[in-house]
Amino acid sequence: ATTMPFLRGSFNIPTPANSEAVLQALTKAVAATTGKPEAYVMIQLNFGQVMSLGGSSEPTAFLELNSIGKIDPTLNKGHSATITAVITKELGIGGSACSSTSPTSRTPTGAGTATRCEAPQGTANKDPL
Repeated sequence: ATTMPFLRGSFNIPTPANSEAVLQALTKAVAATTGKPEAYVMIQLNFGQVMSLGGSSEPTAFLELNSIGKIDPTLNKGHSATITAVITKELGIGGSACSSTSPTSRTPTGAGTATRCEAPQGTANKDPL
């Protein structure tokens, strides 16, 4: 089980020049949305992945957030919107080009369901699931 917030992101874009800024922005966002100190947050970003979303190989992201006590269906939309706002600002990948998952205690295996990322507040997904 993950005791600290852990965000794993996979992207089909090359490693950007601002990857350190992306790590720092995501660390702050995950700490803020989970209410945990930045010192406990771990981020893993995997760029250059061969992947598609909806059959398209346009820039896309898959995000997975784990954190004991801070992941449940009522909180996940807020987590997704917070993290997607950073991905949109720093990498230009919006909610409609992003999929996310978070494990929930309601499934026997702890596996979550994959959904489109929540659009940052003030924007809309072009094709939400």
